[in-house]
This record gives sequence, C-alpha cells and structure tokens, in this order.
Amino acid sequence: MRLRSHLLAVSGFCIEDQQSLLLQLKNNEFKFDASWSTKLVSWNQSFIFYYCDWSGVTCDKEGRVVGLDLSWEFIDGELHNSSALFCFQHLQNLDLSHNHFNSSIPPTIGNLKNLVSLNLSDNFFAGQIPMEISQLKNLVSLDLPSSSSLKLEIPNLQQLVQNLTKIRYLYLDYVKISAQGKDWSNALLAIPSLEEVSMMGCNLFGPIDSSLERLENLSKLYLDSNDLSSIVPESFANLKKLTILSLQDCNLRGDFPHKIFQIETLSFVSILHNDNLHGSLPYFPLNGSLETLIVRKTNFTGPIPSSLFALPSIAYVDLSFNHFDGEIKPDMFQSHQYLDILDLSYNNLSMVIDANLSSFPNIFHLGLASCNLTEFPAFLRNHSTMVCSLDLSNNHIQGLIPHWIWKLQGLQWLNLSINYLTGFESMKNLTNNFYVLDLHSNELQGRIPVFSSVAYLDCSSNNFNSIIPHNIGTHLSSTFFLSLSENKFHGHIPRSLCEASLLNELDLSNNSFKGTIPACLIESEMLWVLSLGNNKLTGKIPNSFPESCWLKALDIHENQLSGLIPESLARCKKYPHCG
Repeated sequence: MRLRSHLLAVSGFCIEDQQSLLLQLKNNEFKFDASWSTKLVSWNQSFIFYYCDWSGVTCDKEGRVVGLDLSWEFIDGELHNSSALFCFQHLQNLDLSHNHFNSSIPPTIGNLKNLVSLNLSDNFFAGQIPMEISQLKNLVSLDLPSSSSLKLEIPNLQQLVQNLTKIRYLYLDYVKISAQGKDWSNALLAIPSLEEVSMMGCNLFGPIDSSLERLENLSKLYLDSNDLSSIVPESFANLKKLTILSLQDCNLRGDFPHKIFQIETLSFVSILHNDNLHGSLPYFPLNGSLETLIVRKTNFTGPIPSSLFALPSIAYVDLSFNHFDGEIKPDMFQSHQYLDILDLSYNNLSMVIDANLSSFPNIFHLGLASCNLTEFPAFLRNHSTMVCSLDLSNNHIQGLIPHWIWKLQGLQWLNLSINYLTGFESMKNLTNNFYVLDLHSNELQGRIPVFSSVAYLDCSSNNFNSIIPHNIGTHLSSTFFLSLSENKFHGHIPRSLCEASLLNELDLSNNSFKGTIPACLIESEMLWVLSLGNNKLTGKIPNSFPESCWLKALDIHENQLSGLIPESLARCKKYPHCG
C-alpha cells in the first residue's frame, strides 16, 4: 500500500510526510510564475491524484520521493538553509537547473546523503561552494551553476572532490577555481571513474599535466576559456575512449600532436582561437569517428588532407583563419551526406570551380571568404536548395551579381562584401527572404535595389546614387540594421524610411543628403543608433525625441545644421554619445 502522509517541516525538524513537504515547497517556499510553470503549478492535494504521479516527482515502491525535477520552472529568489527540500532523505536525483535562484548554495544540501545526481546549473547562485557537498559520497553526476559569482576556494577543488570517488560526470563551468595545472590535474586524478569533465572559464592555469592520461575512462573534456599557456601533451593520444576534446581560447602554444586527431573514438575536436598554436592536419584513418573539426584562428599550415573528407561521418569542418595552402576541388565533398558546415575562409587556398559538378551536399554554411575566387562558384547554380549561409567576401569577383544567386531557395545569409562587383544581372521575380545581406565595399552603382524582408542590410562603401523614395520603408518593414553610408546619395532623406518601424541602427553618413532631418526619424522609439554625419543637411534638429527614447548614439557632425541642441534629447537617458 502506498504511503499517503501529510508533510511538516517545523523548526528545523523533518517529518516523513512526503506530500506535505512537496506542498510546502510549492505554497510557502518557491516563488514561481504560474503562467510559465508546467510542474509546480499542477501540484494539488487530491484524493484523485497521488503525489508520486505529480509532474517532476519520482517515488520508490514505498512512496518515498527519490527524484525531483524542477528544471525550467522559473523559480525566483533564495534557496534557504531550512528549506523543506532538504528533508527528502531518500532523494537520489535533484534537478533545479534553468531557474533563477540567487542565494548561496545552502550547507544543508549535505543532508541529502543518497543523492546520485545533483544539477544546479543555469541559476544565479553565488558565493563559496559549501564543503558539505563533499559529503555526498554517492554522487555520480555533479553539475554546478555556470556562474562567475560562484567560487571554489575553501574548500578548493581537491577538498571538494576527495570523497566523491564515484563521480563520472563533473561540470563546473565558470566557477572561480583559480588553480595551477598540477593542482587541478591532481584533483581530477583522485576520481578514476571520471568520464566527462567540463571546467570552462574557471581561471585555470597551465601547464596541462600529462598525467591526465591516467583517466582511462575519460570521454569528454572541456577546458575552454582558461589561460593555460601550455602545450597539449602528446600523451592525450592515450585516452582511448575520448570522444570530445574542446580547448577553445586557452592560449595554447607549440605543435598540436598529430596522434590526438587519430584517436579512433574521437568525434569532436575544437581548438579555435589559439593564436600561438601550430600544427598541420595528419592522415585521418578511414575507421575514424570524427564528425566535427574546428581549428579556426590558429596557426595551422600545409594542405587539407583528402583523407579528412573521406571520413564518412564528417559533418562540421572549420579551418578558417589559418595558413593552409593548395587547391580545393568541390568534388572532394560531393559524396558526403552529412557535411553540414564547411568553412575554408582566410587561408592561402584557391578553389577550382567546376560548373558541371553533378552533386554537392546540402550544406548549412559554406565559407569561401578570401579563397582567391574570381567568379561566382557556378556549381551552386545546380543546387538551388543547398546552402542556408554563404560567405564569398574578400575575393576578386568582378562584374554583375548573377540572377541565379537570388534563386537559391534556402539562402538566408549572404556575404558578398569586399569584391569588385559593379551591378545586378537582374532583380526580377525574387523569392528569397534574407536575414542578412552584406554588399559593402564593392563598386555597385545606380539605384539601390529593393530588398524585401531583410533583417540586416549593409550596402555601405559603394557607388549607389539614388533610392526609390516612396516605398523604400515599406520594403524594409523587417529590417533592424541598415547602412547606406559612403555612397553617392543626394537629395532629401526619404521620409518613407520612417516606415521601417523596426530599425535599431540607421547609417546614412558620408553621402550628399541635403535638406532637413525628417522629424519622424527623431520620433522613432526603436532607434538606438542614428548616423547622419558628413552630409549637407540644414535646418534645426527636431525637438521631438520621444518619452521612451532608446537612442544611444547620434552622429550629426560635418553638416550645416543650426539652432540649439533640443531639450527633448534629455529624454534619451541611456544616451552616451553625441557627435
């Protein structure tokens, strides 16, 4: 028969009444928004619904609560040391992640001796992590908040985990640990069962201790955003179960060991943004499991081995901002079913264009910036639903933008900036709804085309000289960023721009606009940045800044404006700069 007791936690004493304890959490302790809650909001004392069936509650056969999942309940406020939560003596799994707790972690958490899994991530807990967590000797998984306000000093990392010998999953991202390589490495070595470790942004220092190879069960290691100032030990290649290695932005140096890339179980490697890290790509064994390779912004050199793209599981390759050289032939990639992201930008590569390429993978992002292109990759024309994001910037592409580029049905992000483009082959019957369209720093001229449903549009540093005055704002009804600076526009600023009601940033600087500033621009409650500098504007600045002004920057320098600074500008309370 299931227990159906009434809970009471009075003056620090806990009574074995599970339902009452749960209701005390809901009604007396946890502040939550009922319109967002999916679990707590449904907890009600009833003879119809047994409390063990409540959402987020798990019980054993005796009706004792052994699991509480209150993640994503938007709970606000403090977690008190005397909370009824710490009366659940049989609790094994506790998940309070994705809430808004903003207190310290109560020491009475040590009362939950049977905890196997503790997840406090994505909250606002602050202060010292209590030593009492080290008393939870049955913990297998520990996930503490990713908070720079949380620190691990006394106890330090070694003192915290010295008794937690069963831990397999340890997540301490952005907790202030501040430890040297030998100290944090030794602390981890005391937990031989470790399978996953994440200590990103923990103020860890190097060097990385090669003795970490003794963690034979380690499968995932995240040490991103720590100033390790270290080489990567070649002994890491002995971690035969390693599937994920992430060492982003760690100030790594020296040569990255080839053998690590060749670990057969390895599926994810990211060493991006390590400017002093050198290396090259080795031969990749065909039985490898590699899916993601990110070496962006390192100092890797040499060709791209064809064996990389022979890996059947490869899905994400980012080799951008390095010194790779040689020719790239698109047919290297044509057989891949899973290739999703390919970024070869900013190397010493040259792409060999093959207009007759019969197949190409359905790629989400294709980055070919600074790849010595002199023409548009014609093979894309045959794959109209292939690419969502395409970067062809900083190349040597000349002439007209072909009509077929606008027919790529899945394309939402297009960067053609820093080329030698002069115009548009045709702009009729467009079906694309771009999110980002970047055309800056070309030689485009004449009337600016009408782009519909573009959120971010940069046409700066070209030779455009006219705007369709009466309906430009209507076509920009979805636009939040618009830059037309450094062109050859003249005449009055079209008042229809005010119909682009979502604009946050508008840059019309460095043109030859004349006349007065349209008052409707000043009256916008959405604009954060308005740049009108270096034009030929006259008259006064309209005294019509709204009560709910969000303007942060107003640039009106090098014009012929007169009169006083309008008093209504003071309504822009967050306003930091005026030029």
